[in-house]
Amino acid sequence: MNCACRASASRLQSGDVKSASEQLELLTTGCETVVTREELLKKLEKNQPLRVKLGCDPTSPDLHIGHSVVLRKLRQFQDLGHKAVLIIGDYTALIATRPARIKRAQCLA
Repeated sequence: MNCACRASASRLQSGDVKSASEQLELLTTGCETVVTREELLKKLEKNQPLRVKLGCDPTSPDLHIGHSVVLRKLRQFQDLGHKAVLIIGDYTALIATRPARIKRAQCLA
């Protein structure tokens, strides 16, 4: 993912950059609701790469192909020259993989 991010960042600095409104249109396509559309537009208008993060819990039993929707959206940000970060919750996996560890997790909370 780092190589793709570097390539996207160089595209952002070159002349092939889409305007903030074009980026907003592309990024909101396929979204039912964007809670802060105006704030996203303001950030895009600064012409600086955004850092977009997606966190996943590897212990969740409901990770499925439907999650590809948000992964594709993350990729759209990356293709527009923004930094895409995928976070896998390794600490969650460490403490919550067995029922005996769930009790420990509750004590930590």
